[in-house]
Amino acid sequence: MKQIIIDVDARYEMVPVLARKLLDVPFRLYGRDPNVGIDCVGVTAIAATQAGFDCPNMLFSTPDASGQRMSMRDAVLRDMVPVDLNNIRVGDLLWFRLFWIQEDMGHLAIVSGTNPITMIHTSPLTIGATMEQQLTDPMPVHGPYQKILGTWDRWLTGAYRFRNVNVELTPEETGAKILLKSKLYGKSITVHHLK
Repeated sequence: MKQIIIDVDARYEMVPVLARKLLDVPFRLYGRDPNVGIDCVGVTAIAATQAGFDCPNMLFSTPDASGQRMSMRDAVLRDMVPVDLNNIRVGDLLWFRLFWIQEDMGHLAIVSGTNPITMIHTSPLTIGATMEQQLTDPMPVHGPYQKILGTWDRWLTGAYRFRNVNVELTPEETGAKILLKSKLYGKSITVHHLK
């Protein structure tokens, strides 16, 4: 039987690399198209999908024709597994709870470095475009709100890791045994076969 080996660690390392290609793309709420604008979920979903992770709920958590949509938190929880904050790695996601946002909303950032912790994200609070910052950087607002908001790490509530890896098989590979190779991430990953 033919075997296909998937290097999960390499896919995680690609997430911030691909997210960096989105730096300076303008912020747009519910945006999933870099040509128009993206939000924090858009940055995450686009980079993760291009790196080979399956995150359909995040990618399509925009409102439907009736205006209904899955909450951001529900979308993240369906596509991700929680990770201990002391064990975050490059390619993981950081979840922020911001006091002025509704209960089911929040903010996401991709971990792009771990010493110090850096993140790639977009927010109307930042320069209005995708950017890379340290977790300990002040939230980029001015005036009296800066003292209230402080730094990003103040609002960090959790970290998450992708749940599924996409695998697209050629007709010749159908029936092959899929092996996940990972020193860092593999225990939480499952395979999703693309048709």
